[in-house]
Amino acid sequence: MKQIKLNIPIGENQIDVYLMYLKITDMFNPLTSREQELLAYIMYYNELYSNIEVEIRKRILFDYDTKVEIREKMKVSEANFNNLISNLKKKGVIVNDSLHKAYNVLFDDKSELTLKFFRHGD
Repeated sequence: MKQIKLNIPIGENQIDVYLMYLKITDMFNPLTSREQELLAYIMYYNELYSNIEVEIRKRILFDYDTKVEIREKMKVSEANFNNLISNLKKKGVIVNDSLHKAYNVLFDDKSELTLKFFRHGD
């Protein structure tokens, strides 16, 4: 099997890292650009608090103050923000106030994303 390795620079901050991950994986669960942006922030905060017990981290991620902080960074109204959250729930990205395991990822400087393409039946 032939391997093709691509090194893709993705920016200097973690939000950019998560946005790029979401753009690459968009083919598996299409999200609008605003949904991707919101999810990138949630994933970033998930990483920021990764040293905290999972149940407590989930509460912090979906806490009112965290939502306000994200909303202000995104420059969206409360109603628009709540619609985006609702959309992510409908699409299965947020389940029971928790990130779906496909989005519960943590990146560091050595992280790699590997995609394997194969023909059906191989």
